[in-house]
Amino acid sequence: MARPEVILGAARPFARGGCRLIYRDPRDDWRAVKITVSGGGEGAKKRAEAGWIRYLHRHDYYDENNRQWREHRKLARRMGLPWPRHLSRCYGLVRTDVGVGLVVERVANADGTPALNMEEYLRLRGLDARCRRALKELRRFLLGRRVLLRDAAASNIVLREQGDGTLLPVIVDGLGNSEFIPVSGWIPCAGRRKIGKRWRALLGNVRKLARQAGSRGATQAGKLSGKGLV
Repeated sequence: MARPEVILGAARPFARGGCRLIYRDPRDDWRAVKITVSGGGEGAKKRAEAGWIRYLHRHDYYDENNRQWREHRKLARRMGLPWPRHLSRCYGLVRTDVGVGLVVERVANADGTPALNMEEYLRLRGLDARCRRALKELRRFLLGRRVLLRDAAASNIVLREQGDGTLLPVIVDGLGNSEFIPVSGWIPCAGRRKIGKRWRALLGNVRKLARQAGSRGATQAGKLSGKGLV
């Protein structure tokens, strides 16, 4: 067996996203390593749902790290450089002592503190003006660059606090197209419709979280249907 490139066994994950534990990369403090937990989570579910088609792919095809790395490379080929600041970077797969990991950018605020994802932000502060502006900016980016969301969850979007106090929305997971025949990725008008559908799903998630927050911003969640957000 090949020797692990990264040793994580003694470290503690600083976050968990779905079926993956997230560790700081001991080689670079501005990077993190995602490790799929035992059972495979969503990836294992997708493999089971695929039926006979799963036999056309390698066993690790449905692993969440492999999926995210594939989607990142697709976007990189289409978008080129400079890399959009609204998408977190992926740096590739790496062998660790606790399994194969995906090395990703560790999204931090301007002062170096960990950035909150949108779900965490809404629970703490509700749907305030800064979060609304970030949502509008995210919608413009998705439509302008034709970026498809496979999983429109608020937890997949991190809000990086800039030096001027504004929030930069950064997508850290959930990219891709779940269609069996990916028409939305081929035809621009179909892509825009798909983006609109997933955007409405995201707003539904945001409304729910804002209501749960019980803050003044949460009481205004119904206004999300206003111009610029849908």
